[in-house]
Parts: sequence; C-alpha cells; structure tokens
Amino acid sequence: MVDQQKTISENVMKHGWHAQLVGGDEAWPAFAYSIGWGITRDWPEVIVVGQKHEVAHGMLAQIWESGNKPKSEQMRNDVLPDFRCKMLKVDLTWYEFLFGAAIDFYMDRDLAVFEAYQCVWPTTSDILPWEKDAPDGFARAQPLVNSKLAQEPGN
Repeated sequence: MVDQQKTISENVMKHGWHAQLVGGDEAWPAFAYSIGWGITRDWPEVIVVGQKHEVAHGMLAQIWESGNKPKSEQMRNDVLPDFRCKMLKVDLTWYEFLFGAAIDFYMDRDLAVFEAYQCVWPTTSDILPWEKDAPDGFARAQPLVNSKLAQEPGN
C-alpha cells in the first residue's frame, strides 16, 4: 500500500490527479475514480462504474481536460462524444466500499471527507439507466451510488 500511495502522490504532483482503476467481479462491476482533484482544483472526485478501464480513464480525462467543474445533477455533453452523461452525488455510505485509496490519500494529508460524483453514462442510443427505454440489465451493469448503501455488494 505504501508503493500505491507513493504512485498516487507522484501522479497528483505531476499530472494534477491520479486515476484509480478497480477490477470487478460477479458481485460488482469494474470502476475507476479520480484522486487529487479536491487538492489541485478544489473539485469533487469523480467515479465511473461499469465501463472498461480504458474507457473510464478516458472519461475522467475528458472531464479533467474540459476544465468544467463537476456539479451535482449536471448533465454533460463533454465526457463522451455525442452522448449525455449525468453527474450524481455519491452517498457517503458508499465511500468505504468504493474509495479506499482516495480515503488514504486525503487522510495522509489530514483532510476531511471529500465530495464525489458518479458520472453516469448512457447506452449507445443515448438512454440513461433510469429512463423509460433503458434496456433490461443496463442499470445492473452500472449501479447507481447516489442513495444509501444497505449492504456491501457480495455480502
């Protein structure tokens, strides 16, 4: 873990942020999130759930490079070309399950809890998970983390 925190710190110093990639399993899909945005830009961190790591990293990079600070309930057209994405505030009950490396990063700097948003992505038909025409199983492929966590996935 010390090497991981060193890598994260080096990336934040060099690039302004670090992308933490987390593999999925049968209980929870792969995801990626930013670390360091709260320090370098006073932005919330952002998580992308259910995308391949390369795509998720690219989405985070697009948000960063846009210079457009993520805001709760914000609809964005600058994350995926020709598609809408929506920012939803992550409920604090999810933090321990999702943001372990970010929690360590901020705690090492004696900083309080950081804010985080989920970047919710659409189908190739530009339909978001909660919309009427969303295909069966799409919401399971990209679980939303904006409401209280009742039980950790897989438990």
